[in-house]
Amino acid sequence: MRKLRAVLVAINVCGYHSLALGYLKAYALKDEALRQAVDIEIIDFCTDCNNPRQILYYLARKKPDLVGISCYCWGMNQVVEICAQFKSILPKAALVLGGPEASPIAEAWLVRLPGVDAVVKGEGEATFAALLSALAHKRNLKEVAGLAFRDGNQLCITAPQPLIDDLNEIPSPYLTGVLPPREGVTYLETFRGCPFRCAYCYEGKNFPKLRYFDPERTRAEVEWLARSGQVQTFSFVDSVFNLRPSKTAELAEIIATAGRGRCRLHTIEVVAETITEKTIDAFRRAGVNSVEMGPQTVNPATLKNVHRFHNPERFGKALRLLRQAGIRTLCDLIVGLPGDDFFKVLNSARTVFSHAPDRVVFSILHVLPGTYLWEHGGEKYGLTFDPKPPHIAVGCRSFPFEDMVRAEVMCKALDREYNLHLQ
Repeated sequence: MRKLRAVLVAINVCGYHSLALGYLKAYALKDEALRQAVDIEIIDFCTDCNNPRQILYYLARKKPDLVGISCYCWGMNQVVEICAQFKSILPKAALVLGGPEASPIAEAWLVRLPGVDAVVKGEGEATFAALLSALAHKRNLKEVAGLAFRDGNQLCITAPQPLIDDLNEIPSPYLTGVLPPREGVTYLETFRGCPFRCAYCYEGKNFPKLRYFDPERTRAEVEWLARSGQVQTFSFVDSVFNLRPSKTAELAEIIATAGRGRCRLHTIEVVAETITEKTIDAFRRAGVNSVEMGPQTVNPATLKNVHRFHNPERFGKALRLLRQAGIRTLCDLIVGLPGDDFFKVLNSARTVFSHAPDRVVFSILHVLPGTYLWEHGGEKYGLTFDPKPPHIAVGCRSFPFEDMVRAEVMCKALDREYNLHLQ
């Protein structure tokens, strides 16, 4: 019997590669029956180098039975173009979307894009494997949990897929050979979920429960990187590196011993307010080069609106400790948060500049599907935004469009002045 041919596609910013697709393939192929029934190939395309016509050409040459596309806001406009032409080029192939841009609003994408056959809702590994099995053995897709799909003229939504409680059920895409070592773009994950509920963020994917990979798995992955001889720096995709002191110390020990000085940790995301001298010692042991942190805004009312916290004294202390340790610091500020206005953004910038971080990054608010602001921002704050990806904020009651554009222009000037001054 001919194997079902599946191609998994990511459209990333140039230089990035998809860890998520590696998980999907590794999880599916751990099943002996699926290994016998399905071939899976991963292709990473670049937003700047590959246009939709080129991507469709590559896919047409592969002659797949199924194409799965990982959807993020930065590549979604290209995905839309691909979906519009897909069935005219590959009429018999199934087209499936997943990822944070498609998953939270699956039904809307099925309505908008008639060429899409199904959208994976929520965590993808178990649903994708079940979908492959159903297609390979010609079973009804209604048996697949966590799926929105087209059944003739009907849209069907199946029951939610339960989260994988034991993340160790997901094989490592590195240790299984699914993903090769790549310098600078090798990403490890040690946990899923997020205890914070930032209103603009989908990082925790609305899964507040924290689930951890076994530390020995992380150790084996770091050892694999060190042995490869091809990776000098790698990154964690964890939402917060210093979420728990015990886990921070554990990771530092793993990196220091398993890495054997051959590979170093690159930038990590941290909560500045919980950094202590012990945290700095762990960062040193892990060989941390730089950290990225908020505060996004320092305005108390805005912080309350977006469900964040900021302690000025602890934030300032963290920056001092990091600077003394020789660890580079990057601070993020978001323009357009409900509750802010032109002068409050200016005050946030002035406050952050006073701590002398190595770099300050200004970004406009993107109202992402599945976030609190996407679902409630209009009603609560008068928030409006572009419905097309990347969903840039247009304005809100406290921050009308004209003032938001003025703030953007100001922040571009501040960005050049501050960051060029420190180079």
